[in-house]
Amino acid sequence: MIRNRPLAVVVLAPDPDVVARREEKRSKTGYGPDWQPKDLDKVLKDDTPRIGLWLDTSHQTVDETVDEILKRAWSEGAVS
Repeated sequence: MIRNRPLAVVVLAPDPDVVARREEKRSKTGYGPDWQPKDLDKVLKDDTPRIGLWLDTSHQTVDETVDEILKRAWSEGAVS
């Protein structure tokens, strides 16, 4: 449905256990008793088409993630 180009898709897909640990340190959360990081991970891996650049950011800082996106998004995440 997106018609503007160029377009790059980047999916951040850290390990769900890492996401859960990160969530414990935050004052707010996007998860609850019926929706946990492992549930989102399952949907991403089982039901989401593998287009664009998928990054496991489990062991990266925010700055490292941004650097990797800037370095790789247009070469590996470009969608025609």
